[in-house]
Amino acid sequence: MIVVLKSLALWERDESYGEAARFWARIFAINFAMGVVTGVENQVARLARLAKEAGMDGVVASPLEVARIRRECGKNFLLVAPGVRSLGESWDDQKRVLTPEEAMRAGADYLVVGKPIRDAKDPRDAARQIVQEMEQGRISPSERAVRLFRGNVTVKK
Repeated sequence: MIVVLKSLALWERDESYGEAARFWARIFAINFAMGVVTGVENQVARLARLAKEAGMDGVVASPLEVARIRRECGKNFLLVAPGVRSLGESWDDQKRVLTPEEAMRAGADYLVVGKPIRDAKDPRDAARQIVQEMEQGRISPSERAVRLFRGNVTVKK
């Protein structure tokens, strides 16, 4: 780490490096100092394990990491997943998105869904649709086939 910080100090004084190079050198040095030396998924899993070891009940994480966190932290660790959008909806400002069904199937306990309900023409209908999609992620594929065949998939009003 000392070598990285010394290199960063040299880059800061050397005008031949562009501003962008100096910026990314700072980002690298900060990440390296914090122990971030792997990709996003590994870092998120590492932080979730640290949270669990520290006695936290759960974490908020991208739905893309939910399955891995669930495997590594167990079924009693609470997982809240923002960045959930129904199939075919705009992702808006979200970058790392799953559908409500996919997020529930991955192991999320709670979903954060704001804009798709708030901005819908009929917010109540939008909320019902999302709940229905969540329910599809909670039941097994074989049970879903039976329910769909019988036509008894309903959402309480």
